[in-house]
Amino acid sequence: MKKLMKIVAVLLVIAVAALVILYFSLGGIVRKAVEVAGTSALDTPVLVAGTKIDLFGQRVEVTGLQVRNPEGFKQPDALSLGRFEVAASVLSFLRDVIDVSELRVETLGLTVEQEGLRTNVGVLLKNLEGEPPAEAPPEKKEEEPKPEEKKPQKKYRIALMRISGAKVTLGSSFLSGDAKVVEIPDIEIRDIGTGPEGPVPLSKVLTILLRRVLNEAIGDKVPMPDAARKLLSGEAKLGETLRGATESVEKAFGVEKAPEGAKKAVEGIRGLFGGKKE
Repeated sequence: MKKLMKIVAVLLVIAVAALVILYFSLGGIVRKAVEVAGTSALDTPVLVAGTKIDLFGQRVEVTGLQVRNPEGFKQPDALSLGRFEVAASVLSFLRDVIDVSELRVETLGLTVEQEGLRTNVGVLLKNLEGEPPAEAPPEKKEEEPKPEEKKPQKKYRIALMRISGAKVTLGSSFLSGDAKVVEIPDIEIRDIGTGPEGPVPLSKVLTILLRRVLNEAIGDKVPMPDAARKLLSGEAKLGETLRGATESVEKAFGVEKAPEGAKKAVEGIRGLFGGKKE
């Protein structure tokens, strides 16, 4: 009997030790999972400073998340999140569909930057929506490897998303002056992934988040040219944006007084639409 009690005691000690090790390992596992999932969805590096798991409170906290700018833009980060907290059972993260009662996003910082006719946010949104880059045609391969079996993509149902303390920095190229920091009022978005379309992937959740914050930033309270507003909201077609860019340069300088590079750009844009070069 004593031997049996000792064996049971040893097994209990081993079980407790295993649980303790697992608990302290969960933070690193979640951190890696967020970085990998974010990088895959946005097609740009995502870094996380820290994580905290509350098994009893059923909450996961992530701090210091940084989304690097896509290639070709000057600022190091396009998006930063001081903290976000997911209220969901930790075990639900093992399922294909994760039910989240509340997602709190705090101290979000979005830097909107323009390079040519692209914006960094536009590139991120296209990546999230799965649009392939125009300058990268598929390479022809003699022998195509057999496609690997993909694991089912995690999907989400989110009852409530709260965004607070958000700020958006709009570059000077969008405004008639210096860059401007826009403070965003608190936002609540309900019932994500609960409609007829069903649960949504992470890319859709991030798209909803980015578009809502961006739309708040470029509202009527922020003065900017209509072409810039349309470009940021994704409502303008390429031709409309180019025409707006042409008119902005002409109004700002006059074609004859414009810098040489701007003058050539105006003439080139006119050529696209059949306009006469002066």
